This record gives sequence, structure tokens and C-alpha cells, in this order.
Amino acid sequence: MKKLIILSGISGAGRSTAATILEEEKFQIIDNLPSELVNELVNLIILDTTSRYDRTAITVNILDLESLLNKLLLHKDKIDVKLILLTANQDDILSRYKLTRHVHPLQAYGYSLEEALQRERKAESRLRDRAYYFFDTSAVSVSMLRKFIFEIISESDAKLHLTTVGFTSFGFKHGLPLDADVVFDVRMIPNPYYIDELRPLTGLDEPVIKFLNEQEIAKETLQQINSYLEFYLESYIAEARGLISIAIGCSGGQHRSVYIAEELTKHFKTKGYRTAVFHRDKLKSRGF
Repeated sequence: MKKLIILSGISGAGRSTAATILEEEKFQIIDNLPSELVNELVNLIILDTTSRYDRTAITVNILDLESLLNKLLLHKDKIDVKLILLTANQDDILSRYKLTRHVHPLQAYGYSLEEALQRERKAESRLRDRAYYFFDTSAVSVSMLRKFIFEIISESDAKLHLTTVGFTSFGFKHGLPLDADVVFDVRMIPNPYYIDELRPLTGLDEPVIKFLNEQEIAKETLQQINSYLEFYLESYIAEARGLISIAIGCSGGQHRSVYIAEELTKHFKTKGYRTAVFHRDKLKSRGF
């Protein structure tokens, strides 16, 4: 069955960047498709014999998304449709607008940027459960978004679960990831930040890994999280969601959460899951 990906979300969350990444992966991209043209697009995709439209992606303003999705329901047996919904926290969105000097489409109708984003947040809250993938791009680099896009479109080993389990490390002082389905707090583990030689390193560096491997509470925390997730994931996958987002938080998102997220990723990969790992607050660059 031919594939159609819908890209939508809060303005400034990375929709255009995601579309560019999909275009690089040989998707046919259609920007801002009006819902009135859905039937024509589906017919074009279905009747195409050149393979040009075997993998198609459309970008849609989130305020127009509900109407488009409802019309696509009429074609659900003809084409494989997946919605990728992107979000980001308010500070990151405002920072990106300031950096790029873009104007929100609703500002032309007299709305302030904050009012326009508030309208989009309301639409997001209604439509989140209809998304196959819901991803928070706050403080995410282009390379990390590229990794996410690659993971979800990858036609990898058929033995793997079709659902991707994403592990995101973060720092509580920077706020919770907006896309998290489950959040674990690992701040009870001794903090490498208070050891001078470990402070500038991260949970990816061998000295930090060695230190945390020696902490009994770190081992116990991993065992407890593994046990819970092994039960939880089997039940959750029955809902046929494309991405389950597991967030692991410590104080700053640099040492403990990074280490735990990496260990969980390795564990569940050996269990046959398709996994992805993102370190939100380890990276200082912002790529949008």
C-alpha cells in the first residue's frame, strides 16, 4: 500500500525542516495542501504508475488539520496514512520566530504571536491522540530531528516491533518533554556533577559510565524501570501507536538521565524493539 505522511504541529516546531528531511529521503513533498483537494490527491497517488507518489508527504497547518484528517478517513482502506505532529515549548517557539523573523500566518488577521500560538495549542490538545507520531522538538538539533525522521520511516528488520520506543533524557530544570508518555525521575542516583573530574563530561563518557555502573541504586533503578516497561510496552503497543516516548529525567539532563536512557535503549533493543534515543538537554546547539 502506498504511503502518505502528514506533517503538522505548532508553527515553529520544525515542520518545514522535517519536510526537507523527508524530501532528502525521496518523499514527494506537497506543502500546505487544502483539505478541499484531498480526494484529488488520493486519486493521484492511487492511480500513479510511475512510483513517483509511492511515498508522499504533505504539510498542513494545524488549524486546518482536523478537516483534512476527517476527509482522509474516507480513504483509509486505499492508502497508508500516518500523522507526524510536532510540538515545542513556548520559549523555544518564540526564540525561533525571533531568530528567523518569520511572521505567523494569523498575525495578518490581527492576532498577536502569543494569541496565534494559543489557538494552535488548543488544536494540538484535540488532535494529539490522532497522531501516529508526536514529537517534542524543544532544544532539538536538526541532526536529532533527522535521526527521528529516519527511525520512523525506516523499513527495517521485519522481526522488530513496528512501534518505535523512544528514550529521551532531560533535565527537570529545563522542563518536562511535551511528548512524554511516561516519565521516570532518576535524581535519587548519586550525581556525577559533584565530582570535579566528571562535571564537564556526560553520561556518554566512559568515566561517568564507570562511576554510575558502580552505584547499586543505579543498578536497582534500571531493574525496576526495565520490569515496569516490559509489562507496560506490551500493553501499550496493542494501541498501534507509532512512537512511545519514555522520558528519563535528572537535574540537568547531562549525566544520570543520559546514562539511564542509553542503558534502557540497549536493553530493549535486545528484546526486539525498534528503539531510538534522544538527549534533549545534553546538546547546547539549537538547529531550527
